[in-house]
Amino acid sequence: MGTTLKTKRSHFSGLEKQANRNLMKFNKVLHLGRNKAIHQYRLVANQLERSLAEKALEVLVDTK
Repeated sequence: MGTTLKTKRSHFSGLEKQANRNLMKFNKVLHLGRNKAIHQYRLVANQLERSLAEKALEVLVDTK
């Protein structure tokens, strides 16, 4: 495993531990774009949920 990947995993691990201590949850993943490929995103051991739509600044963005 390359040094860069080890460093990134270490940073994400620390971020996950801090979030757990503070009882925080990570947001769902929203994919925007033309590619309909479904990817599984993980943060250390936890798989992040996918979101089909997001409300931001009173504008609804939907994948349909």
